[in-house]
Amino acid sequence: MLVFSTPQPVPIATPTPTPSPMLTVLHLTGTGDLTSPTFTTGPDWTVSYTLDCPTGGTLRVVEIGGQLGGIAIADNAPSTTDIHDAPGTHQLRIESGCAWTLTVTNGDTMPHAGPVTPTKWGIA
Repeated sequence: MLVFSTPQPVPIATPTPTPSPMLTVLHLTGTGDLTSPTFTTGPDWTVSYTLDCPTGGTLRVVEIGGQLGGIAIADNAPSTTDIHDAPGTHQLRIESGCAWTLTVTNGDTMPHAGPVTPTKWGIA
């Protein structure tokens, strides 16, 4: 006697990429103007900065020869700017008459929906 069975679908796990952790690739402190060393990022990166200027002043950050047009702040509140779709090697020009800090991290602070991964079915 022959017995036939119908194969049943078995779900196949599809790995979803995990985002890179926020890694510091550049940290600078200074007073006045400075050109950063070059640094490399993935497509999404973050520039965080503070300004210590009790008598008023500004901090201007511009990417040399790159896609980042410029960041300017005129208060003492810490701030963050997320940059998207700009992987590669970068160099920043920081301009201020005040004390400042600047940190670049690989990754960003914006929540992303992430990739949609459809369920795949196979036959076992």
